[in-house]
Amino acid sequence: MIKLFLIHGDPKRLRTAEISNWSGKAIAAPRTEFDELLARDELGQSGVYILTGADALTGDLRAYIGEAEVLRDRLKSHKSVDFWVQATVFVSKDENLTKSHIRYLEGRLIEHALSAGRTKLTNAQASGAKLPESDREDMEVFLGKVQQLLPVLGSDILTSVVQPKVAGQAGGLLYCDIKGVRATGERTPEGFVVFKGSQAVPELRPSAAKYPYLGALREKLVNEGALQPNGSALVFTKNVQFSSPSAAAVVVHGGSANGLVAWRTQDGTTLAQLSQCIRLAGITVSTTLSSSATSGASSRSRSSESVERSTAKIDAVMIAIATGAVIQPTIASVIPIRFALTAMAMFCFIFRCEARPSRMEETTFSIWSLTSTTPADSIATSVPPRARSRRPTAPAPEHR
Repeated sequence: MIKLFLIHGDPKRLRTAEISNWSGKAIAAPRTEFDELLARDELGQSGVYILTGADALTGDLRAYIGEAEVLRDRLKSHKSVDFWVQATVFVSKDENLTKSHIRYLEGRLIEHALSAGRTKLTNAQASGAKLPESDREDMEVFLGKVQQLLPVLGSDILTSVVQPKVAGQAGGLLYCDIKGVRATGERTPEGFVVFKGSQAVPELRPSAAKYPYLGALREKLVNEGALQPNGSALVFTKNVQFSSPSAAAVVVHGGSANGLVAWRTQDGTTLAQLSQCIRLAGITVSTTLSSSATSGASSRSRSSESVERSTAKIDAVMIAIATGAVIQPTIASVIPIRFALTAMAMFCFIFRCEARPSRMEETTFSIWSLTSTTPADSIATSVPPRARSRRPTAPAPEHR
């Protein structure tokens, strides 16, 4: 579990981040609160730090990764560097990071940042350090936590452009073909990535004149070395992240393009069709669940109606038996017939109560009348007390 504490209640201002069962801690702050960051007690410890910002001329992301035995003293020397706007430091809460530990972490952080390819580092060379196997494993765990917290704190410099496929994501590899060239890519949580080795048309098409941004983007990629001429096409020399499928498609096409139609699977299904299929699949699942719930409710309703009909029939049988015992005392006085009537009534009573236990009290009167010794005359004495209280009683005879 990640615990993020906003010291001023603002996610862009000074904040700390921790992870359950981890001895490390991260503190991040914008440059405008640099003095407040330096005043914190954690900055008197050893640790690693990352300064991030953008190049003033090109707008490209830049970063500096460093280490220090006393972070406060080392960070003060960066006040004269103007590219950075955000500082993030990582320390150990139990203060067990040695000089070798932080040098090892610095080297590994630089390796991951270069591998991710999202930013230019102003210090691409790290001193590094050799550690015993057990210490090295501990620092790799620490590094993993740093990678987990950095995106939460607003920095993706260690996050690879090509990420594991998200469950339910539309399609897999997608292809964009035009004039004999082919580009390969896929959707990502941030937009769309075109893979290394993909091709783009060498010249801009006439439709590009309407979109000055397209020419500027391609020129920027060529100047960065991300797009290089190779025979009759331009070739991507690294994975390149775009903000959307259409932004990637216009670079590949050299002109206007709709990314939802230009990018297709190997069998020709467009990205728009893939998205529609997933949406329809979601609707189908929702409809199926709703139908199952409705069917279950209907089944329960039919079952309840069946029970009502069955108990009504049993009520009719029991009333008939009781009526026979009352209005035909001669027949009912015959012992075999009386026992048969009683047994039938008891059977109906038990079955009736199992079907509807709440109706047990309503059935008692019928059974009570069958078990009396004198069917016609003893009903008044065998009625349950609650029923008897409602019967009018004759006044007692006056004795002289």
